[in-house]
Amino acid sequence: ATQQGDGFLLRLGAQHGHRWPTKDYGGEQEQYKGAFVMEPTRLGVIDDVHVCDFAGLYPSIMRTWNMSPETLLGPGGDVPACRLPYEGATQRFRLDRRGVVAMARDHLLNLRSEFTRKSDAAEPGSPDQVAFNRLSQGCKICVNSFYGIVGSPWTRFFSWAVAEGVT
Repeated sequence: ATQQGDGFLLRLGAQHGHRWPTKDYGGEQEQYKGAFVMEPTRLGVIDDVHVCDFAGLYPSIMRTWNMSPETLLGPGGDVPACRLPYEGATQRFRLDRRGVVAMARDHLLNLRSEFTRKSDAAEPGSPDQVAFNRLSQGCKICVNSFYGIVGSPWTRFFSWAVAEGVT
């Protein structure tokens, strides 16, 4: 999914006048803080445990805050921007134009809805239903790979500030 996401972001960026430079991947790689993982306080079967699973959490965060490598701003400046809402956050993202990652997410989720609608309308078990279901799942997997793409130092989209800001 990373290769498809990478290619999709490159093409979408080019359509909107943005090009990403090729990067040199040699030497030490930057590390960023990941999500907080709480250690269990007890082991075994535990009653009254509740689980919250937020659909597409990281892609939704990236869309909400317009988080994309090309929308990241330095400190100061007159460009309309949002700052991440946690203590000590320095990441700022421009608001005067949509980020390529946010545009890609919206486009693929709209496409997924279309494929899901066609899958639901197709005869159960038919080749069309299977094909549209696979296309729908492919869109979902690609959208969910965007965080991995910006968080990997081996892609041209790597951004320490974006990856850490999402988590």
